[in-house]
Amino acid sequence: MNNSLPLIADAWRFFKNNLASIIALIMPLIMAVSTFSAAIAHYARDIEYIEYLAMLPYMLTFPIYQCVFILYMSSVISGEFLQRKQYYQLALKLWLPIVGLYIIATIAILTGLLLLIVPAIIVMIRISFSEFYCILYKRSPVDAFRLSWKATKEYQGIIFAGFIIIWLATNVPFWFIKRTFYNMDFWNPITIALYHAAESLFAILLTIFNFRIFTLLPEKPDN
Repeated sequence: MNNSLPLIADAWRFFKNNLASIIALIMPLIMAVSTFSAAIAHYARDIEYIEYLAMLPYMLTFPIYQCVFILYMSSVISGEFLQRKQYYQLALKLWLPIVGLYIIATIAILTGLLLLIVPAIIVMIRISFSEFYCILYKRSPVDAFRLSWKATKEYQGIIFAGFIIIWLATNVPFWFIKRTFYNMDFWNPITIALYHAAESLFAILLTIFNFRIFTLLPEKPDN
């Protein structure tokens, strides 16, 4: 855990220093999706399976803004920034491979859950770098999965400790906020949309943390 704390601090520093740019880059899309989904879930809550329909926009757009954010992180590291529309153009081109990667990852995690919770957690840790290989190195979903599984072998403990700390730090406060709003009868489409948008924003801390570890790798996949 001690080895994870400096990396978590680095992730938080990156998040804080680039917050304005991150908000300008991905929050318009996140807010649009959150508002649409919150409105559907609230005003059509009597319709059967409406919760799945409300989740659909997230499923379709998450690969886009996640890809945009990873490309932006790489730009910050390299100093080669793109225009906002260029990030989205690249993300749209990579949408299908990223979706394929997420499908493979979901199947692997569900398989781990069928065995026990621990194997599922191990799978989640071992595929932490797969997005980076798929997006930054244009690797296929299967190849990205394989490369991540190999690259994370020496960092499993660090990734696991960081995951637990960041998950607790970002989810527990939001849980209390949600309960407070709900108990005060202040849980409406506006607060729901703002809540989920803020939750999505802080969730990228884990991506930053994983990317920070990814930068420690001594070799590129071609080697």
